[in-house]
Amino acid sequence: MNDWRNRAVIYEINWRAMAARDPRNVFEALQPPSPAADARLSPIAYVRRHLKLLRTLGVNTLHFMPPFRMSLRGRKGIGSPYAVRDFRAIDPEFGTMSEFRSLIRHAHRLGFHVLLGMVPNHTGLDHHWITRHPDYYVHTPSGRIHYDFDWHDTAKLDYSNPRLRRAMRAILAFWLNPSPGNPGRASDGVDGFRMDMAHFISDLSFWDETIPLLRRRCRQPILFIAECYGSRARRDLLKRGFDAVYDDRLYKIFELFYGIDRDGRSILLPSSRTAARPEWKAAFSLYRRGGIAALIRDHLDQSLAFLQRQSAQSRLVRYTENHDEGRAPYRFGPEAARVLSALVFLAPGSLPYILCGQEFGALNRPSIHDRIRPCEKGRRIKTPRRVAWQDGVEFEGNIFARDPAQRRDLFAFYNALITLHRRFPQLSNAGYQPLDPAEDAPPGRRSILAFTRTVARHRLNCILNLGDQPRRIGAGNILSGKPLIGEPPADGILPPFSALVLLDPH
Repeated sequence: MNDWRNRAVIYEINWRAMAARDPRNVFEALQPPSPAADARLSPIAYVRRHLKLLRTLGVNTLHFMPPFRMSLRGRKGIGSPYAVRDFRAIDPEFGTMSEFRSLIRHAHRLGFHVLLGMVPNHTGLDHHWITRHPDYYVHTPSGRIHYDFDWHDTAKLDYSNPRLRRAMRAILAFWLNPSPGNPGRASDGVDGFRMDMAHFISDLSFWDETIPLLRRRCRQPILFIAECYGSRARRDLLKRGFDAVYDDRLYKIFELFYGIDRDGRSILLPSSRTAARPEWKAAFSLYRRGGIAALIRDHLDQSLAFLQRQSAQSRLVRYTENHDEGRAPYRFGPEAARVLSALVFLAPGSLPYILCGQEFGALNRPSIHDRIRPCEKGRRIKTPRRVAWQDGVEFEGNIFARDPAQRRDLFAFYNALITLHRRFPQLSNAGYQPLDPAEDAPPGRRSILAFTRTVARHRLNCILNLGDQPRRIGAGNILSGKPLIGEPPADGILPPFSALVLLDPH
């Protein structure tokens, strides 16, 4: 358990969330306005100046979204960090190479580990490889450079080309040790990567060669995270050497089974449009038979069985927010956002993620392509007559909870979860024991999920009400113990969307 990867709590920073000045950003939500000089700082320099504030939150690992020089040719909106012009240069919108290396050194001095968002599947359209090495790219039968989906601002790389593979390995090595002549990890080198769409590159054997090679070159453990979707991709990439893969199925459950009422409160709201889809029929059937508690417990059981077939180091990246998916309080309501975030931290095998601003109840998705626009990451709203859809908002600014007391409360909540995870790093292990809460509710409406996590010589009883109604717990013994998160109800009735973690005295 001394390996830092087992203790990681990851905080993702979107540079464009640091550019807005009113309200400024997550670093100023708990303090007075910064000096006017801060307004002249680049996002990278601004993060460096205020990085100590993240120590008070408790996170220990920083994931920086791609800071690379962005493509201008064919760009979408203001340009995307995922359409890269130069993997060895910093975009002027974000800062300079000198500022970025200084940020990494400062983060290391403060005790953080640093992950770099990398884009291995494609480049932007004005990357110099387009003209100098057109053979580095996948081509259509007509000879045009290929792109995936609607990503017309990108060009897909061809990993069957040995020269491309060597070039990309050299880029990864550059960021792990960018200071020439310094063996091992330089102080301004990163500690790992979050690989964008890792399952989608044209030849996955690239990972078989590259991950072991980079591990041999570095003295310290490197964390390799794969953004990927689907159980087959998760299994395959873990076998190829990744430490952690996305648990996209859990997030999809959040997305499909939660919504809000017309007053903005969280409610259970299963998506009727999805219920008939073949890949979700079994899940909706289980929900109808056993409620949301049975559905999520089944997912945890399946995830546990999956992880037990992998290496002991394997983890599942879990989140209620990331730069792609938008904000949980907006999509699921603030009440559900809290209890689902608790689940992310408490579930076995979790590598928990927080998106910058999540700790202050931010409602907008930080910009990827535009300063401000509607985006597809919206929400379902139940009205008296129908379920309506409302688009999300992609906005370069920050729409935090407006009440300072709410912001302080949310910050304290996330700090408590992070403190618990760091106090008991064994929580990241793939093991748990379900508990029967004897919930007083019909089977199809049950919402209490209860389980025990054994950590060192301690047992933590975790009880979550994942639903929008209060529920009485009949098994009173599971409510005994020292409260670490929440307060056990004297009457045995757990409020809607609430979480308890109790240190079992037995």
